[in-house]
Amino acid sequence: MAGAKASKAHVYYRQAVLLAGFVPLFVLTLSGVANFDDWRGVLFFLALIIAAECVYIPLPNCMLTVGFSIELPAFIMFGSVTAAWLSVLSYVVGNAVRRQRLHVILFNGAQYALSCLGGGLAYRLVGGTPRPDEAGRLVYSNALGVIAFIIAYFLINHLLVQALVLLRKTGTLRPRDLFAAMAEPMRWDLFTCPLTIPLGLMLAWLYSGRGALTAGLVIVPVLAVGYIFRLHFSLAHANRELTTLYEVAQKVSSVLDLEKLFDIVADAIRQVTAFDICALYLWDEMKQELSLGMIKHPTPGVFEGFSIKLGDGIIGAVARNRSAEVIDDASADPRFFTRSGDSYPPRSMMVVPLIVEDQLVGALSVGSMQAGIFTREHLRLLTILASQAAVAVENAILYRRTEQLAITDPMTSLYNYRYFYVRLGDELKRARVQDSSVSLVYIDLDNFKQYNDTFGHPTGDRILREFAAILRASVRDVDTPVRYAGDEFVILLANTDVDEARQVAERIRRSVESHMFLRDEAPGEIKLTISAGVAAYPRNAKTESELIYLADQAMYCGKRQGLNRVYAYGGEGEGGGAG
Repeated sequence: MAGAKASKAHVYYRQAVLLAGFVPLFVLTLSGVANFDDWRGVLFFLALIIAAECVYIPLPNCMLTVGFSIELPAFIMFGSVTAAWLSVLSYVVGNAVRRQRLHVILFNGAQYALSCLGGGLAYRLVGGTPRPDEAGRLVYSNALGVIAFIIAYFLINHLLVQALVLLRKTGTLRPRDLFAAMAEPMRWDLFTCPLTIPLGLMLAWLYSGRGALTAGLVIVPVLAVGYIFRLHFSLAHANRELTTLYEVAQKVSSVLDLEKLFDIVADAIRQVTAFDICALYLWDEMKQELSLGMIKHPTPGVFEGFSIKLGDGIIGAVARNRSAEVIDDASADPRFFTRSGDSYPPRSMMVVPLIVEDQLVGALSVGSMQAGIFTREHLRLLTILASQAAVAVENAILYRRTEQLAITDPMTSLYNYRYFYVRLGDELKRARVQDSSVSLVYIDLDNFKQYNDTFGHPTGDRILREFAAILRASVRDVDTPVRYAGDEFVILLANTDVDEARQVAERIRRSVESHMFLRDEAPGEIKLTISAGVAAYPRNAKTESELIYLADQAMYCGKRQGLNRVYAYGGEGEGGGAG
């Protein structure tokens, strides 16, 4: 609800600024207030201000131009309405050169029209000359009016822009927040005004007294210097980009751990743009969905097990279309959805598919709580980063699969005995340090050889896979079910004493006893039972080998008393009797 409120508020505000800026401008123009008598001069200043807007200097949080040094003499020479038209036209061209979106171009044009018209009103309120008869506005009596125009122009400009920024963030406008947001851009104005204002006054004086050629000889070198600075900043920015991309390429090329790889990519993105959320989704070919691999989020636990079907939502659509997208306001996008319980849904989003040799590997998503924070330039850099990361992600996935195959039994997909011995050693070390218990359940399928001899090994393999599924469903995530050998299985239970382990084993015994194997397959329903032995560290055993041996002995001790039984080392047993 808060996101929708913020979205509507800033949209309504933008529309109000468009009306307030363009309607009076057209009305005043049609009523004859605009001064186009010196049309050559108007075209001269229009060309200069367009050049100034195109020769902007990019900074981290803003852009610097000498545009105001040309708007000011245009106001002095032709009046506020004509100056407003020059501002609108120049900013439309300038924003188009910067490849801004249409709503950004229109808003900028409207707010600069309002700034000029509001400045002109302030000029007249303090007694400035109503009409510019030749250089009439350059007399000392108009100095106060020109100062009023300058102050009103910058105040209106920053009020309009920062109000839009706040409405995008919160959907509300509080005077304290608004003036606080204006502080930084106003500081930049104080830095540039000592250059732009004297330059603007000099241009007005030169144009009125010496003509356009002399004025041009002064402003053209200034624009050339601005262009040189722009090239310098652009080259410095490009160098930073190349350095970042080179460093990322160097780092990811040798990383096979997905979590470390994700941290490297996220840090690189943070050097390019600020974000609140960054997520890596991995493509699951079998399930035909994107599963969340890694995420940086204020509450990451909410997204545990989160996945997205191909084509669903913004992320699924990007993965399906294999085309990167930047979204100004995700809450206004009909495709947008998030995890239930997420209290920090993003407003701005960038989503890039991860593609390797025309195959989908995953998707990278970046989000911000602030609307309109990402640009196409950000998306371009993210796309380059993603192209580097995609190969590394695929290599990391392949490496993880190889590691998984090395520790997994291919028949049942349970862990194999190699992994079991490593995990058993780790758990016993932890138990010694924490003074806790580790239990082992040793399981044997009763008379399983008869099933293989009667129905064949393929049928026996299917039974083993069904039994493995029962094991996985019967233990915790922290426990380790293992196919030890043939029809023998073990379960390593961390931080569990012998009595708790015996209860787990008994639960498995009952589940197997009541289960109909091969219910829908040939040769038909088969009943099966198990025998299980339980031993624990430190109650029964002191070492790894002793724990395995005692659990095995407990299982055989139970078998001697009858099949389908759970027996704990030391003589404690229960079960269904002989099978």
